[in-house]
Amino acid sequence: NYQNARRFDPKYKERFYWWFEYAGVIFLSGHYKTAEAFYLKSHTLNAEQNIPLVFGLIGDCKFFQGKFSDSIVYFDKLINQQTKPNPSTYEYILKSVVAKFLTDNNLDNLKIDQISSEKLANDGVNKNDDQLFYEAIKMNPLNGMAWFNYGVSLNFKGESEDALTAFLMTACIQPGDSEAWRNSLGLALATINIDLIHLIYGTAYKTVGSEFVNHLAQLILDQPALSMETKQELIGA
Repeated sequence: NYQNARRFDPKYKERFYWWFEYAGVIFLSGHYKTAEAFYLKSHTLNAEQNIPLVFGLIGDCKFFQGKFSDSIVYFDKLINQQTKPNPSTYEYILKSVVAKFLTDNNLDNLKIDQISSEKLANDGVNKNDDQLFYEAIKMNPLNGMAWFNYGVSLNFKGESEDALTAFLMTACIQPGDSEAWRNSLGLALATINIDLIHLIYGTAYKTVGSEFVNHLAQLILDQPALSMETKQELIGA
């Protein structure tokens, strides 16, 4: 339909919103590099529209190309242009946190080998070998299955902070994965990471839906260190 509109009226190519809206369709089809080019073209045509959202969207395109350090540049542009906390941008703030971790751990801008990564992740499940999950991640840092199973293994060994990062990465790659969001939130609660609790809940609620309220309530009820009165106050809030 976007292409037909352009054919009937070539002036659409001079309108920022044609490029911006079309970019979203291209992103959802998995063509992240092309989507990035379209968002950039939209911003070039009208630099005052869709700010700061367009920076987050461009950062997202780079994130899903495995260009994590480049994505941080745009996520930070979005963050720096916010005048007050905005739940619609929590997702990009979380991705900035994760992208910094990936960059610091030399997982940035790698040559992705999706087939080898999937094989290693499957081998890790079959052999119950967490090292194979990390090897799969080094082949493809966007392998959600590898990250999730790596998170399970790390959590079992008591490495809560690293497990939290692994589940967060899973949730960022697979936003509809309610279990990854639930595990992330549970670990953020367990480690008393207040900032992440706020961001994770806001993003998960927007992404997964109202059922996530029930997940949070159950997580609070399962916290042994909290009194019932405190649990009731938290759930009410």
